Amino acid sequence: MLLAAAARCGAATVDLGVARDTAGHLEGCLAAAIEQGVDVLITSGGVSMGDRDLIKPLLERQGVIHFGRVRMKPGKPLTFATLTLPQQGGRQMLVFGLP
Repeated sequence: MLLAAAARCGAATVDLGVARDTAGHLEGCLAAAIEQGVDVLITSGGVSMGDRDLIKPLLERQGVIHFGRVRMKPGKPLTFATLTLPQQGGRQMLVFGLP
């Protein structure tokens, strides 16, 4: 659904597949997105309020989290971060972590 909505708005999309719920696999998926030159990364799942929130710690290690919650239902645990990529001339990637 997210891919179709982005494509309908004219965005070029890349499907990185389904990630496993492990920190290592998610880190590999993020590296693949960076390697492919993705400007905006949208994740679905893996953002929660407990120890199963694997996205936020990954983004904290590699970028800046601007917020991790919003005051609305559904969707309270929503993460937005930016990653500055020195290996690509300092360009920034926007990351939205959806619950």
